[in-house]
Amino acid sequence: MKDQKIFTTSLYGRFGYFVMSIACALIVLIFASGIQDIIYGKYTDGISGIILIILLGIPGPYYLAHCLIRFLSPSFRFQISDQNIVYNGIFSKKIFAFKNINGFKINYAGRSPFFLLIYSSERKRPFTLDVSGLRPNYNILIQCIKDRLDKFEQNRQ
Repeated sequence: MKDQKIFTTSLYGRFGYFVMSIACALIVLIFASGIQDIIYGKYTDGISGIILIILLGIPGPYYLAHCLIRFLSPSFRFQISDQNIVYNGIFSKKIFAFKNINGFKINYAGRSPFFLLIYSSERKRPFTLDVSGLRPNYNILIQCIKDRLDKFEQNRQ
């Protein structure tokens, strides 16, 4: 593949994932402590246990795994070539061909970019890709995607 651009997790991004993994580990510990209280009968109404499982038990381990994988992973997150975008997600790798991309936009969480939404002809809902903590930063990613989409549209006509 000629003329490809690779984006990885920056040092700043790794630090953020490290901090978030510690926070998620604390959530998992609180959940485990709460489950122990449920088992030994501290909560008798049952609703407290259900709330604990829904709020902490389901997202806690998932986000812990997410943050640890992003923190420890040395591989690329985005690879952009002339033909496609390769996104190396947490549990899978997704390839987006430029011929199937209808549009994209950045979704912000406060002031910082958080998600790249890619609208594709493959499905109705957009694909949501994590762009936080990239090196080079997300502005270069967006410019690369714009340039490649423009080049693809010119070649199509």
